[in-house]
Amino acid sequence: VAGKSQDVNLQMERKVMQLDKVEMKNIPQGTEQVSIVISSLHSGIKIDGSYSDNKDYSYELQLVKQEDNTTWSATPSAFLLPSDETTVSVKMKIGETEKTFAYTGSDKFVANSHFTITATYQAQKLEMKFTGAVWGEDKQIDFSLVDDNPNPGTSTGAQIFKVGDFYKGCYVFEVDENERIAKVLSSIEKVPAPSDPKKTIALSTNAEITEIINGYLSLWTVEGIAVQWRVMNVDEAQILYDNYTAINTALSNQCATALSTETYYVNDNQEYKKCELKAKTFKPVANPKNETILRPIAEILF
Repeated sequence: VAGKSQDVNLQMERKVMQLDKVEMKNIPQGTEQVSIVISSLHSGIKIDGSYSDNKDYSYELQLVKQEDNTTWSATPSAFLLPSDETTVSVKMKIGETEKTFAYTGSDKFVANSHFTITATYQAQKLEMKFTGAVWGEDKQIDFSLVDDNPNPGTSTGAQIFKVGDFYKGCYVFEVDENERIAKVLSSIEKVPAPSDPKKTIALSTNAEITEIINGYLSLWTVEGIAVQWRVMNVDEAQILYDNYTAINTALSNQCATALSTETYYVNDNQEYKKCELKAKTFKPVANPKNETILRPIAEILF
């Protein structure tokens, strides 16, 4: 109306979700490419604020390998239109093999939210966590993606393992026939040391030792075994202790490096300790020495 003003109230609401960051941890060495695909997304919004009927849009993100060689990540800050059929797929390329994990769930992806996806690759599954915020209120959602062939670069096909065998020069010290996993002891060992010559292992905190050990493990290679090596846990160290003589006899017959009488690193609930594999009693103790040896293990699928 001429000469008069009129107020118009517009109701605004967010119809998008925002992907802030994707991070995949403990990815096996030898992995050449890691990507994530979020699919079955809406492709548009109608003038009335509802989503278009099409759910044919897919968003693909290539992750970048980080300095530790086992973490892949990206920070896209991408805005997406979720649907009730949104699917997340993770693709890993190792040599000629490509592994794909997938998850579908409408409760994980909602409008007016931003979220981070983090995942940790384990022996038989990729554990993924969604940390979401409804633009102010945090929530955390967890689920697991099962991998029927967790070590594609090291799968041995029809080969059958038994304790006492050697695989790629590494001693097989434990076999789980139900899970079809063989644990092998590295054919080599090293004495880790801080990069700073003014520091010593004996005077380092557990966090500092962890950083040093992870640095060594990220570069640990045994030809033909393309999986992530790790420090033995207490149960695994107990097996080596119980079978010390038999293992060393087998190693000697193969002209391989025998187990030492010095202390070895052992992972006791995320705390690095030292243990003697030839002693009157087996007991991991705190505070590794400067001479404590790193002899990691790997899990092989057969």
